[in-house]
Amino acid sequence: MVVLGRLLVQEQDISTGEFMKELQKNNKAKRTWKVLNKILCGISIFILVWFAVIAVLLYISDNAGPGNAENVKVDYQTSQIYSKEEMEQAVETLKVEFGQFEGCTLKNLTYAGDDYSMGELDYINGDIVGGDYDQCIVFESYYTRNKAMCFFDGFSSEYSWHWILGRKNGGEWVLVSYGYP
Repeated sequence: MVVLGRLLVQEQDISTGEFMKELQKNNKAKRTWKVLNKILCGISIFILVWFAVIAVLLYISDNAGPGNAENVKVDYQTSQIYSKEEMEQAVETLKVEFGQFEGCTLKNLTYAGDDYSMGELDYINGDIVGGDYDQCIVFESYYTRNKAMCFFDGFSSEYSWHWILGRKNGGEWVLVSYGYP
């Protein structure tokens, strides 16, 4: 009896040719296992990295913070209805409300104009909104969202929205509606 590697060979039962065939089968199995092992390790590493990336993005999106309107650029245009001070008051109200938009940054605001603003007065006093306002002011905006938040919900990272504010008898501005024009 002869021991070669792991194979126990009895001299009379197996020829050299048969021994070599068995050895080759063993080598193919070892090579196949090595390749499969490398593939499985690669897939495992990919999955671990993917989960780490997801965890980081979740952390970022959960800690996005309140909406930021500190450095917004405002174009007041000219108005025959509202003074700059009245428009600034409306912008301050809008900026406070924008703080609820987590992970967003308000980049710019532009007064939509007298005609457009007065045209929205019927809307904010109508059945949909149901307000009781005698003045309306509209600002167009451009703002961005945290990229990590966009990754999870699939929405855009940039928006152009209108912000509609109303007031009665020269009182405080109230944000009545906002969204796409």
